[in-house]
Amino acid sequence: MSIYSKVDFYQQQPNLSKERRTELLISRVIKKYKITKEELLSDTRRRHIVEPRQIALFAMHKKYGYTSQGAGDYFGKDHATVLYASKNIKGIMETDKEFNRLVNELI
Repeated sequence: MSIYSKVDFYQQQPNLSKERRTELLISRVIKKYKITKEELLSDTRRRHIVEPRQIALFAMHKKYGYTSQGAGDYFGKDHATVLYASKNIKGIMETDKEFNRLVNELI
C-alpha cells in the first residue's frame, strides 16, 4: 500500500477519534523525520526537531479539530506557539510545493 493509500485510508475513517488520528500522525512524523517521540515532545529548538513538531501542531489544530490550547497542551506548549506553528507551516506550504506534498502525506 502506497503512502497515498494510507493517507486516504486514515482520512476516510470517520470512526477514528481525533486522539487516534493524532497517534497515527505522530508515528508517521517521527518515522519520516527519523526522530523519537521524546524528541518531538521535548523543548529543544533544534531545526530538525522544530519542523516536524510544527507540522504536527499544524495538523492537530487545523485538520484534527484541536483548539490551539488543546494542541499546545499535548506538546507542553502554549496556544501562541500553536498559532505561530500553524501560520508558519501554512506559509511554507503556499510557497513550496514539495513541502506542501510532504505535509499532506503526513496528515
